[in-house]
Amino acid sequence: MKKILVTGASGFIGSQLCTALLKMGCEVRILSRSHSPARQQTAPRCEVYPGDITRPESLKGVAKNVSHVFHLASRVTDWGSYNDFYETAVEGTRHILEACMEEKVERFVYFSSCAALGFCRPTRGLDEEAPAIRTGIPYSDTKLDAEILVRQVSHSSGIPVTIIRPANVIGPESLWTRDVLQAFQKGPVPLIAGGRAPGAFISVDNLVEGSLLAAFSPRAAGRTYHFMDGDSPDWRTYIQTLAGWIGKSTTASLPVGLAWKLGGAAEWLSGLTGKRPPISRISAAIMGMDHSVSTQRAKEELGWQSRVSYNESMEKIRSHLTAHNKLPGTQ
Repeated sequence: MKKILVTGASGFIGSQLCTALLKMGCEVRILSRSHSPARQQTAPRCEVYPGDITRPESLKGVAKNVSHVFHLASRVTDWGSYNDFYETAVEGTRHILEACMEEKVERFVYFSSCAALGFCRPTRGLDEEAPAIRTGIPYSDTKLDAEILVRQVSHSSGIPVTIIRPANVIGPESLWTRDVLQAFQKGPVPLIAGGRAPGAFISVDNLVEGSLLAAFSPRAAGRTYHFMDGDSPDWRTYIQTLAGWIGKSTTASLPVGLAWKLGGAAEWLSGLTGKRPPISRISAAIMGMDHSVSTQRAKEELGWQSRVSYNESMEKIRSHLTAHNKLPGTQ
């Protein structure tokens, strides 16, 4: 029986991954900064290892007797300073890698993002070998920095690594569900460029399946994989669907260029106030440009395909929200 270490296990993707690993019969160790009930509820059958990726001294022995490491812990939001992101995305990854170097880890799986390609431009059709560019957006740039670090450490230490680049992940508790619904509760939510850009979504179920295929495939060592479903609608369709669930709608639209500038100004102001900006550069770019990347490598090398359709994913999201009294009329 394999023992697996998962960082970021209490997050949206991490919790789904833990559930899948347990179903496979794996023993799962999760890195947690606390022993709170919320952490235990994430995966009650998991071994909890107290530690913090920003405190390397707390990671001694975290990878002991572990065969595979899934590293998801990072800052997952669209705003904050470069240092805020760098501390977890890069330094945190460095610390986990150093802990793994002391043990005989069979595979280190790093969860990056398609945003590492540089989302200040359309990325339609780009594959994993396409040159990435820096955007000045902390989330994107630190994901790229972390990828570079992972490859460097793998080369110097011999730890086999695989890099996972998800597109826009949807599912229950996804930020693309939670944040959009919260935004509607605060006021109008404008579309970017009319919402005509493809959503470039990936169901969390399909992402987890692809990640497991990559993690346990000998061929995937040293490789990077894009994961995106092929049946994504445009952003207008997606946002209008969420809005309709809570009796809202949106007709306003901002040009991409203007939204980018407003996002930059809002991020600067948030740095002074500490409050989340109403718009950000990366959200403007993601929703205003075509980021439908190529997934041919995952299909050819891993035999991966989207098994859960977009419509099935949306029904799962709605059922979850209804069950948890998060939609009007469900309380």
